[in-house]
Amino acid sequence: MENEVRKLCATLARRKGGRGRRFAPELRRQISAVGRGLRNEGQSWFRIGREIGLPGETVRRVCETAPGFVAVKVVDEAGSRGLVVVGMYTPKPGPRPVTVEEVRRYVESYGFRFPVAVDDDWATLRKLWLDRVPDASFTSASLLIDRRGVVRHVQKGGLYAKDAASAEARRDYEAMRSAIERLLAEP
Repeated sequence: MENEVRKLCATLARRKGGRGRRFAPELRRQISAVGRGLRNEGQSWFRIGREIGLPGETVRRVCETAPGFVAVKVVDEAGSRGLVVVGMYTPKPGPRPVTVEEVRRYVESYGFRFPVAVDDDWATLRKLWLDRVPDASFTSASLLIDRRGVVRHVQKGGLYAKDAASAEARRDYEAMRSAIERLLAEP
């Protein structure tokens, strides 16, 4: 991880930027990989930010705004078995009008290969997640909806990965994987 941090710091040092400038897709992936890796080692967002020279809140947003769902390998494995993935873009830090181009850049920056709907006023996010869990610690979630259109599993936002250092992230990964497998096994 030390080598990745050094490379990221060098890339950030060469970057011409400023407040309000967006990260290029490759840089966004690099920040996310390093940030998630250091977070899995138990570091705080503040400490990670300080180490790579960005505000901790910026690093957290880059790492947490893309759903961990993409990292669940079963997505690729289960596509041929009927799993359909549809992303939902909800602008952060709050509802606001967005352009198609802004959403397109976001989708490309994460390499998503599935359709992404736009929920710029957060109406869908509120109905499916925030109204049900008003004290949610994340404004993003992954929802599993069955063939009849019924929400059957909700995975709060944040990192979840099979090989994460965090026991919670590993449990969340397994919960999502198990829920996907259960739904795919249904007739």
